[in-house]
Amino acid sequence: MPEDDLERLIAAHLDDALDADEAARLHARLRADGDARHLLIAAARHAAALPRLALEPDARAAMPSPTPLPEAASARPRAPWRWPAAAAVFIATVGLGMLIRTTPPPLDLRVDGQAQIAHRAAESAGGPWLHAGDRITTSTGPATLSWTSEGTRLELAPASALTVEVASGAKRLRLERGALQAEVAHQPVDGGVTIVTPFGRVEVVGTRFAVQIQEHGSTVTVERGAVRLVAEAAGQPAVRLESGYAATLSGAAISHPVPQATAPPAGATAAGDPTAGSAQVVHVGPADWHDGAGWEGDLVDGAIRARLQSDSPVTRIILPLRRPDGYLRLARDLRCTLRLHVDQATTCALLLVCDRADGGDWLGNLQGERRLVAGDQELVLSADDLRPVAGSGLTMPPGSRIIGIAVMTWGPAADLRLHDVELRR
Repeated sequence: MPEDDLERLIAAHLDDALDADEAARLHARLRADGDARHLLIAAARHAAALPRLALEPDARAAMPSPTPLPEAASARPRAPWRWPAAAAVFIATVGLGMLIRTTPPPLDLRVDGQAQIAHRAAESAGGPWLHAGDRITTSTGPATLSWTSEGTRLELAPASALTVEVASGAKRLRLERGALQAEVAHQPVDGGVTIVTPFGRVEVVGTRFAVQIQEHGSTVTVERGAVRLVAEAAGQPAVRLESGYAATLSGAAISHPVPQATAPPAGATAAGDPTAGSAQVVHVGPADWHDGAGWEGDLVDGAIRARLQSDSPVTRIILPLRRPDGYLRLARDLRCTLRLHVDQATTCALLLVCDRADGGDWLGNLQGERRLVAGDQELVLSADDLRPVAGSGLTMPPGSRIIGIAVMTWGPAADLRLHDVELRR
């Protein structure tokens, strides 16, 4: 920043005439440049003395000599300072430390990227700085909300909408639709960030996490730290979600936390897998059903009907095991498609039982779930949607065989009719 521009910004600051962008520039310069801070102090002291000279002629002799300006700042002639004394006295009294450590809330939260801003307050219109009540929407591209004083950032995905309810301190934002990923710096005692969704809220004091709103729930995944989940319905206990786990807020309840999926890296193949790199498709459905083949389910009207479990509100279909070859090998490009019918809105889950690629006796369960509406459905899950079930191991070795398949519904349990399961890689 040129010295002339710095002088102009200091003058405007003491006149209380800075706009949002100018205040941010001055704030950044004062934090990084000691000479700029000395210049501001000297200007404030000089301005504070001017009214005394005008109103009290006899005070000239008693007035202390002004503090010399830093050498770098006094190398060229300057215009006389003409700022109001009240502002100068305030700065001298409060101290420069307070000025460079605190920023008014409207000058702390800004948005960058492909966003549309609906400003609630007229004074904030036309700039990137956000106030309480401002609404941000994205369409084809993402946007970044950042608190410049602490390093907290929210990455708002395309096709999302968010409203700022509280911009500073204990910050609160309402995610109306879409998704975001948050990097929250450690918060002071009176701070924190709360993300409110239509199905509940996420409370955090420092972590990295993601929130995605779907039709019937909000999925939260924690990469680092921990968050507190609170359901929209009253009376539900809050759930602490730790690093490496995910859960879903459905409004009335919170799903049991499960470990996030740990899939093989893109392009990874299992050593010794003769089918690596070649497309494979497996279909299982009513044509394969017959008594004594290991099914749990009933053939009804050309579909496999799930059975209600006696000890839980779950309906379930178990497809027969096919060892030693299994159904298919686990891979990054795995795609699972279920064609089914449910008679009411419910949560549907696909469970894959896997063995070890080397033929050992290690077993692990992968599970993916979706909230479905009533009617005919086509549920598609990729490897990224499948998460290891708690207690079954945290990783799936590349090349593990899928040796068992189950399809379940709950919350509430529905009359589930399965037409087809397709595994493709």
